Amino acid sequence: MLLVTFNGGGIMKNKYFVSNEDIAKNLMKLFSESNMTYEEIASEIDVSTRVLYYWVNGTRLPNINNFYALSKLFNISIENILR
Repeated sequence: MLLVTFNGGGIMKNKYFVSNEDIAKNLMKLFSESNMTYEEIASEIDVSTRVLYYWVNGTRLPNINNFYALSKLFNISIENILR
């Protein structure tokens, strides 16, 4: 379970919990819609394919640097990865 807080103008706007399963589902959808292989994604964000499988299975979560790399690779916000 991950507590996510988004700030805007110094004021907390949204605060909610996101489960590992929800993040895993979002990542699986993002990866499948990208038309990239897991090997290509892993190479682009400098992780192993095994790590990607951990993420889509909900075993582990990406760290903030990985969320940032994914957001840049797929041109979406981290918030959109989490929702």
